Amino acid sequence: MRGLLTLHQKQKLKRKKNNMKINWDERGIKPLPLHYRAILKQAIFEGKRQEKITNDYEMSLSFVSEDEILELNNMYRGKKSVTDVLSFEDDVVICLDAAIKQAEEYGHSLERELAFLAVHGFLHLLGYDHETKEDEDIMIKKQEEILTKVGLTR
Repeated sequence: MRGLLTLHQKQKLKRKKNNMKINWDERGIKPLPLHYRAILKQAIFEGKRQEKITNDYEMSLSFVSEDEILELNNMYRGKKSVTDVLSFEDDVVICLDAAIKQAEEYGHSLERELAFLAVHGFLHLLGYDHETKEDEDIMIKKQEEILTKVGLTR
């Protein structure tokens, strides 16, 4: 019976399809608790599922200080201000200080804010933006659907 796959081999192949790899970088900040990684990966994977991305996907998720995000925002966008998240090709950069402040301001957990920013950056990588009210509404709806699906509501 050459050429036929065993059940174990088929399951192994199924697991290899639709892989997602996230490269983590926590430059100049205290490392995040490990369970945050699981939450963020779950949120991004749900975004990948909802967007029907079936091929393997790799991206980098970096967490930086206000000083570093200020420098990046100025360098790449010409804006001399701190921002919460930036997206570059396959990279999403999140300012941890901004995320902490926003979580407090909006009255939800840091996990939820970080997942929101990660998903927001991920959607930018896919070409979504919020330059118009219509585009912003679409992006907000997608973000909320993804976060709700993984149990991260406000």
